Amino acid sequence: MEEFKDMNRAGPLSRILLPVDDVEAFRRAARFIGTLLRAVDLTPQRADLLHVVTGTFLGDLMKGLDLVSGETPNMDEESDSLVGSIAAGVLHRSTLGTIYLVGDRSTAEAGTLLSRCLIGVDESPASLNSVAEAGVLLARADDQVDQIYLVHVLDQSCYYDEDGENCMDASLTGQRALEASGNLLVDLGVNRQKIKTVIHFGKPGAILAEEVRSCDATLVFLGRRDRSRMAQVFPGSVCTEIIQNCRDRTLVLSS
Repeated sequence: MEEFKDMNRAGPLSRILLPVDDVEAFRRAARFIGTLLRAVDLTPQRADLLHVVTGTFLGDLMKGLDLVSGETPNMDEESDSLVGSIAAGVLHRSTLGTIYLVGDRSTAEAGTLLSRCLIGVDESPASLNSVAEAGVLLARADDQVDQIYLVHVLDQSCYYDEDGENCMDASLTGQRALEASGNLLVDLGVNRQKIKTVIHFGKPGAILAEEVRSCDATLVFLGRRDRSRMAQVFPGSVCTEIIQNCRDRTLVLSS
């Protein structure tokens, strides 16, 4: 796993962009942001409200921002797909910012918002960025954190792909990723006693979604890998699967 080094990233919650479209969605997003800022005792340097009349400049405006908060994407009723949605357009564009997708569930109180956080972990730099985003926030609110779940899913495909990574190697890679993530959290000031590491076997998106529901996670952190526009039309994105199956949760997606 590459060592976490990103000196150019702005601090979490330092610059906020709130898309304004549906009034109720905006209220949920604004309520969440206010609760989170109170929970971690932070004041943003800047906050922007954005309403897009037409065009595709939202992705460009997001570059360099540390937080984008908006409504959980609305899926097409017939295709149950994110293809073509505004959320998909934002999710699959390269951006230095962290995206907060506010779910349908009412925002928890400041004292419980960070109580059970789940972080999906793999060997990617995006995963470490997600861990770092979580660590900076959680270290500021230690008394509000009950449990932090670091979850790695060993993809079942390694048992069937003769040309792919050996499953024993994949398991060791996952264990190293969990260890590195736990150490990073501790280095950022998180209490090691509150960190629980878990390895599961199966389809990553589905298993992570099950784990989110099983531990009743109050906040979910995921690493978001940039994907090409063409890749949007194919299934398999872990982020997409979690968004579709955990629509009542707030998801934190870090590149």
